[in-house]
Amino acid sequence: MELSILIEGRNRLSDQVYHGIRRAILEGRLAVNERLPASRDLGRQLKVSRNTVLAAYERLTSEGYLRSRVGSGTFVDQPFLANGAAKQNTPRTATPRLSGFGRRLLPPQAIVPRRDLPFDFRPGIPDLKHFPIGTWRRISARQSRQLSPSSAYYGDAAGDGLLRDAIAHHFSQSRALRCTADDIIIVNGSQQALDIIARLLIEPHDVVVVENPA
Repeated sequence: MELSILIEGRNRLSDQVYHGIRRAILEGRLAVNERLPASRDLGRQLKVSRNTVLAAYERLTSEGYLRSRVGSGTFVDQPFLANGAAKQNTPRTATPRLSGFGRRLLPPQAIVPRRDLPFDFRPGIPDLKHFPIGTWRRISARQSRQLSPSSAYYGDAAGDGLLRDAIAHHFSQSRALRCTADDIIIVNGSQQALDIIARLLIEPHDVVVVENPA
């Protein structure tokens, strides 16, 4: 894990590491029983010596914020929660003032309130009872093993090239369509597809025909 601690100024480095970890615990950013990075790893991350981190860990352990297990690591420990010490030290965050639109959204409504309907005619929801979950899981696992760090970069705006190749190949066999990956664009859904088509083909004040309901 990466632990964000600001190291600046002329204060002792071990004190800055101590206060940074203590603040993260009191604010709830580090949960009880969460494992902290090894002292060597945290020192490398913060660009301080391992001894600096060890000094901060030892101080936090002596005060009951951390506990160490030989061979397992250092973990968050909060026995002081029982006497409310953490609550007293945790800064309170003011609830943001909502706009009129935000207030109209309260209380939040579930997009799909029920999943046990005998006949579900809601639009945009496929028949998941017949979805090939097992096949999907096997294919997803196989493809995930082929991922590389470059897969996390922004890709082609039209969608992943390999996916578009596969779709074009599928269409050529199942729909008898003569197409290539250059003819395929991956979109988020039908609304985005219609928006792109409208922007490309329709000028302001053009007359169009749509189905009703559309």
